[in-house]
Amino acid sequence: MSGLTNAQREGLRSLMSGLNDVRLSKVATAVGAMPGQTAEALAVMIGVELRERNRKRRVLGPLMPMFRPRPDGVQALTFPPVVLERLWAMARASEPELLTRLDGGEAEAALVAERLGMAAANAARNRADDLWPNAYVEPLENLILCLDLLPVARRAVTGLEAWLKRPDDQELAALRLVLRDAEAVSPEGPRALIDILFAHMDDAVLVLRLLPHVSGAAASASLMSGSEFGIFVDRLMAAMQARAGRINAFRPGRDMAGLEALVADLDWCATVLAEVDVVLDPEPYSEWGQVMRKTRQSVGGTLSNLIRATETAVEAGLPMTRTPLAGRMTRRTPRLDVETTPGPDAAGPLLKFVAALRKTAPVFGCEAERQRLVEGLTERLTDYADEALTLVNAGEVEDRPRALKQIKRAATWLALIEANDVARSVRRRVAVADGVAPAEKASSDAA
Repeated sequence: MSGLTNAQREGLRSLMSGLNDVRLSKVATAVGAMPGQTAEALAVMIGVELRERNRKRRVLGPLMPMFRPRPDGVQALTFPPVVLERLWAMARASEPELLTRLDGGEAEAALVAERLGMAAANAARNRADDLWPNAYVEPLENLILCLDLLPVARRAVTGLEAWLKRPDDQELAALRLVLRDAEAVSPEGPRALIDILFAHMDDAVLVLRLLPHVSGAAASASLMSGSEFGIFVDRLMAAMQARAGRINAFRPGRDMAGLEALVADLDWCATVLAEVDVVLDPEPYSEWGQVMRKTRQSVGGTLSNLIRATETAVEAGLPMTRTPLAGRMTRRTPRLDVETTPGPDAAGPLLKFVAALRKTAPVFGCEAERQRLVEGLTERLTDYADEALTLVNAGEVEDRPRALKQIKRAATWLALIEANDVARSVRRRVAVADGVAPAEKASSDAA
C-alpha cells in the first residue's frame, strides 16, 4: 500500500482492532481531512476495516455480544473472542464471491447473511479443532446451537426493546413465535435464545422483565426455580451475593476511594431485590427467598456500621471541647486550636455516602437510622458553625484562618448531607467574618 510500510500497516491494524466502531469512524473523519499520500493510504485501510466489520455484523451480529464478558460481571453464556474472528474467517472463506453482496440492498444482504451464517455453523461442526482447539464438548455444543439459532435470533433481537417494556398482544405473539421457532431447532433452543438476548442486555436485571413473558411458570417462583429459565435468576442471585460480599468486606480508612464502587454495588443489589420481589415474590424460606433475606440482613448490618463510622469521623474532623461556665458547670464548644487530621479525609466521603444511601437504605432496613444521623448532624454542624463564628467574631481564637477553615468545612459537610439552605447561610456568615479583622471590629465596638 503506497504511503505506508509493512510494519506501519501491521501496527495500524493492531491499533484499529482495539477501537470500537464509533472511535474508528471519528478517526476516519479526521484522517479524511488530512493531506498527503500516507493519509490517503490510512483512509483506505480504515475504510476496509469498517466495511469488514459491517459485513461481520450482518452475518454474526446477534451473537457478537456473547464473545466478550458481561460488563456487569454477571455469569452468562460466553465464548472466547478469538473464536469469533476464526469463525468469521471460516465463514467468509467458504464463499468469498458473496461478500460484496453484503454491501448491497437489504433483501439481498439478508439472504447472503443467512447463507454465510449456515457456513459458520458448518465450520463449527466440521472444523472444531481449527476453530476452538481443546474446547470442551458442552461449550462447543452451545456455540453450534447458537449458530443454528441465528435466523431466529435476528428476529428476536429486533423485538427485544419492546418485550422489555410493556409489550402489547401483537408483540407478545411475536415473542411466542420466536420461542416456538427456537424449540423447533432444538429442545434447548428457547433457553439458548434467551441467553442470546441476555447478552444484548447491558443490565442483567432487565432479564427479570422478560421472564414473565417467556414462561407460563413465571408467575410462580417455586415453578420458575425448577424451569429451564430459573438459571437466569440463579445468576442474578450469585452476582448479588458476590457484590454483597464486597460491600461487607469494605472498611473505612484513609483511602475512601472504594466508596463510589460501594454505592454502585448497593444500587445494583437493591434493584435486583426490588425486581425479584415484584416479578417473582418468592416464598421467604425458598432458596431465593433465603438468599434475599440474608443479603438484606448482612448488607443492612454493614450500612449501620458505616453510618456509625460517619458520626465518629465528623467528631474527629470537627472536635468539641468542654468550656467552664460557673462552678462545675461546662458546655461543649468547638475546639478551633488544633489541625484535625485524618478526620476530614474520612468524614467527607462518608457523608456523601450517607446522602447517596437515600435510595437504597429502605431496601436494607436502615433508612430510619440514616435519617436520624442526617437530622442529628444537621443540628450539630449548624450549632458548631454558630458557636465557632461567635468565638471568631469575638476575637477569642488565636488562629483566625484555621478557625474559619474549620467553619467552612462544617458548611461543606452540611451541603454533602443535602442541608443546602443551612450550608449557604453558614458560608455567607463566614464570608462576612472573613472580611472583618479583629482590630477593625474592636474599634467599631468602641465607637
